[in-house]
Amino acid sequence: MGLVARPALLVDHYYDDCWICRKRRSGGGGAGVDRGCIQRDAKPTPDTSVLIPLALIIGITQVIRGALQLGRNFGAELLAQKLERSIRDELYLSLLGKSMTFNNLQPIGDTMARATNDVR
Repeated sequence: MGLVARPALLVDHYYDDCWICRKRRSGGGGAGVDRGCIQRDAKPTPDTSVLIPLALIIGITQVIRGALQLGRNFGAELLAQKLERSIRDELYLSLLGKSMTFNNLQPIGDTMARATNDVR
C-alpha cells in the first residue's frame, strides 16, 4: 500500500514540524508537495487538562476514605473495649456472689486462670 493522501488543511497544520515535510518544502525533493507525508518521529501530545482534576478527585476521595477507615477502626476498638469491660465486670460480680461451698470445691488457681483468660 502506498502513502495515503490527506486533505491539505490538515496536512499543513498537523505536519508543520515533520522533518520530511520541511525537507520537501525547502526543495530537497518532491517540489514542495507534502500531502502524502507521514510524520514518523512526532508523538501525539496528550491532553493533560483532564489529568489534574482527576488527580485531585482521586486524592480527595482517598483522604476521605482514610478518615472513614480511621473512624471505623476507632469505633470498633472502642465498642470492643466497652464490651470486654462489661463482660469482665459481670464475671467478677458472678464470682463474688458464689457460695463458700463453690470456693471450697474449686481450686483457686483454676478459678483465677478462667477469670483472667476467658474474658479475652
